[in-house]
Amino acid sequence: MTTFVGSDTSDDKYLGNETVMYGLGGNDILDADEGSLAFSLYGGEGNDIVRGYNENDYIFGGAGDDILCGFYGKDWLVGGPGDDQFWFESVQGGPSKIADFDLGEDIIGFDKFAFKKLGGDGTLKKAKFYLGDKAHDRSDRVVYDPDSGKLTYDKNGSKSGGKKLIAKIGKELDLSHKDFIVGDPQEFFDELYI
Repeated sequence: MTTFVGSDTSDDKYLGNETVMYGLGGNDILDADEGSLAFSLYGGEGNDIVRGYNENDYIFGGAGDDILCGFYGKDWLVGGPGDDQFWFESVQGGPSKIADFDLGEDIIGFDKFAFKKLGGDGTLKKAKFYLGDKAHDRSDRVVYDPDSGKLTYDKNGSKSGGKKLIAKIGKELDLSHKDFIVGDPQEFFDELYI
């Protein structure tokens, strides 16, 4: 097991394959590079941007307004205090677990290139969201079941064969389409690749 420990006083920007990463203080960007082991990523204090990779990663934002990105694995996402964003970048991965979704403060994001039926950038369209255990018409794409806490993506709407469990986010949440956004989370990490 290898470890990256950032600075407590500056903004760290790090792309690497250490299985444990700590951003500590500052507004950090931690991006797990290729690897076959699960990552444990800790943003720490500040407004951090943290992304896992292929395995079942533990991604913790810490204090601040953080952006957490799950990728292919069954990730455990913990935002911590602050207005956090939980992004999903692959339909193939998961299901992940959002441990502390705070209604009215936190947002769930979908990669527009992976979740192609959700449309372009911005707030999820009202017609594409449904509360229930499955899509009820052809336009429903994101379905939240308050009884089970399961969040699914259905590329076919009410037509059979397109349902995919994305995450478990807690039961009995009064979610609406306004709690979801669609966009390109890669933009958060672009400065690592310059």
